[in-house]
Amino acid sequence: MRLIYILLLYPLLTFGQSTSYVEQNISLELDAGWNMFGYSCYDPMDLVEAFSPVVDKVIIVKNNDGKAYMPEFSFNGIGNLELHQGYQIKLTEAITDFQFCPFLVPLMEGCLDSLACNLKPEANMADGSCEYPELGYDCDGNLLDNLFELPDLAFRTYLIENYPEVMEYDFLNIDAALVPDTFFIYSESIENLDGLQNFSNLRNLFIAGNDALTSTPDLSGLSNLEELHIISNYALTSIPELSGLNNLEHLSISDNDALTSIPDLSGLNNLEHLSISNNDALTSIPDLSGLNNLSELNIYYNDVLTSIPDLSGLWYLSELNIYDNDVLTSIPDLSGLNSLSQLSISRNDVLTSIPDLSGLWYLSELNIYDNDVLTSIPDLSGLNSLSQLSISRNDVLTSIPDLSGLDNLIILDINGNDALTSIPDLSGLNNLSVLYIYDNDVLTSIPDLDLPGSGLYNLNILDIDGNDVLTSIPDLFGLNLKWLTIEDNDALTSIPQLSVPSYLEILKIKDNDALTSIPDLSSLSLSNLTYLSISGNDSLKCVIGYPSQLTIQESWPPICD
Repeated sequence: MRLIYILLLYPLLTFGQSTSYVEQNISLELDAGWNMFGYSCYDPMDLVEAFSPVVDKVIIVKNNDGKAYMPEFSFNGIGNLELHQGYQIKLTEAITDFQFCPFLVPLMEGCLDSLACNLKPEANMADGSCEYPELGYDCDGNLLDNLFELPDLAFRTYLIENYPEVMEYDFLNIDAALVPDTFFIYSESIENLDGLQNFSNLRNLFIAGNDALTSTPDLSGLSNLEELHIISNYALTSIPELSGLNNLEHLSISDNDALTSIPDLSGLNNLEHLSISNNDALTSIPDLSGLNNLSELNIYYNDVLTSIPDLSGLWYLSELNIYDNDVLTSIPDLSGLNSLSQLSISRNDVLTSIPDLSGLWYLSELNIYDNDVLTSIPDLSGLNSLSQLSISRNDVLTSIPDLSGLDNLIILDINGNDALTSIPDLSGLNNLSVLYIYDNDVLTSIPDLDLPGSGLYNLNILDIDGNDVLTSIPDLFGLNLKWLTIEDNDALTSIPQLSVPSYLEILKIKDNDALTSIPDLSSLSLSNLTYLSISGNDSLKCVIGYPSQLTIQESWPPICD
């Protein structure tokens, strides 16, 4: 830009005053047809030269004296364009971005940057005076609309290091926060997650292992969230409202040692999986009756949880696990859970009883174990779909209810029940394939397994192990066993005859301290036997014989003379 100094003579004054001017490019904008324009250049310019760039569009140019320039006839009656003179021009089409020379305008210095706070629109020369706002703020000191200031420095640092794409300067870019669909927050230093609510397109959110975290912001606006895991946040005392999470399918609230309550969950209409576990200070669980689509519910390792809410409205619940709740004294009515297929009630130290289960027609797996003061089990006769039953390590359980109606039972596990003295009739369990009876300290007898017309003909695996006062085993002659284990039964003195022919593939007779004799294994048709272990039976001095296809091992008792 060229500076031009012009001497301004003021009448009535005896001295001159100089003013700075600058040349400024200002284009002529002329329409097709007739137009008027003024010539503002300081020096005269030959009219032919002046219009040479656009001469093909010029029909005629006229001045105030009526003189003309007609390029079609190469006629210039005007001569030069003169400063401050006006002219008429007729064009065949519009012309733009055209000028004779830069305009002369008074010099005005100032800030020319449109991003500066002190932009001077009338200025035509930059003077280095521009002032800019602090990063992230406007000129009035307000935070920019698309930014969010994270109050927790540790959370800010975590995002800068792990999710830099959502940060702008030291601020959360709200528009960028809409992009992630999965978000992990794992830090030992974060105390406050304010700002998390801006990640409104998240589908999966993991808040885990944040040792200093005491609270989380309102998450109800994360309407696209499908999975939410709040795990191992040891200082977290509360969880905010979750009612707006209409698409949530999986919710896990676990290992939060200081958490005392869980918010209302009734609006989570699409929730399918809910796990509430290892929350050491949690005393209650909110109403769950509105969770109509819930299919899996896990409630375990909550040390001070005393009760579980009504579950009767959970029509689609298929799996329920209630275990390791140290002060849980009762379980609510389960009779309305018509879709329940798997139920585990385990390691609840003060649970004394289990509610009626007879209406659970579709229950296929039932596990009742490690309930230290459980004295009885309800009637199971209506569980026609039950295929797996485990009754184990219930220290004061003295009896097991009638099992004769469990026509589809395939696996039965009865072990570690220290006060159990007897086992009910098993003869009607025609589909039973696996039977474990072990570590029942005062069990003195096992019921008949081979009754005419109703024996356990499909039984493949039988494990009788660690029953300290068991003195005898019932007849096994009609059973088509493939696997038989008789081990660590301290008072057992003899073993009954085995089937002939036998389908037995694996036979273990070990550590039965009082055992003095076993059947003659050489006289039986044990052609399928591939594994035999006979050891640690202190009173068994010799045997009658071994299967011919097996090589006698040094650890086996010798053959009697």
